[in-house]
Amino acid sequence: MSAKNQILRKYEHPLQRLFGTVWDENLPTLEERLGDSQLSLYEDDKSIYVEASLPGLTPEEIEVTLETKVLWIRGAKKETQDNKKYHYRARKAYSFKIVLPEAVDDQKDPETKYEHGILTLVFPKTKGESPRKISIK
Repeated sequence: MSAKNQILRKYEHPLQRLFGTVWDENLPTLEERLGDSQLSLYEDDKSIYVEASLPGLTPEEIEVTLETKVLWIRGAKKETQDNKKYHYRARKAYSFKIVLPEAVDDQKDPETKYEHGILTLVFPKTKGESPRKISIK
């Protein structure tokens, strides 16, 4: 169990005792609602990579926006119209916000790939000046 899930579990039971009579017993636990959403940011010599876990979504259900080095990744299952009378229906939505490093060239669109529930964005790095040695006299 991850550290995040241990913290959630620690505080969830006191909250359920406090509000248990108000909450429906069929509601998912806090841990189930948050799930195992993951976001990674890493780099190599030429690119900066962002990977977001968005299981169960189609590319059309994912929105990615970038404004002044702030990247937003949002996704949610679209509501379907059917004639079923639901007693309970869980829906999952994702929202990630991350500030990209200064080395990202945010004027160019990143390469994108969505495969097996993982969205990968590959941003090119800016062509900054390489460090130079300064002699001291």
